[in-house]
Amino acid sequence: MNSQRLAAHETLELHELLASTTTSYAICNLLMPSVQDRELGGLLMQQAQSCQRHMIDLQNALTRSAFN
Repeated sequence: MNSQRLAAHETLELHELLASTTTSYAICNLLMPSVQDRELGGLLMQQAQSCQRHMIDLQNALTRSAFN
């Protein structure tokens, strides 16, 4: 991402993506204890880790855009 500030609608879209990703992360963590299938549990774990990385990336993008 370059050093330009984001337009208001772009910032809102990032917030929406962050909210959606946070919800997906929470659902994965909520379902994991009840999953008995190892393969499905592994997929949920991978998805939760992916969501966590995306949340960090989105938060960083929002922070950088707010201060430039």
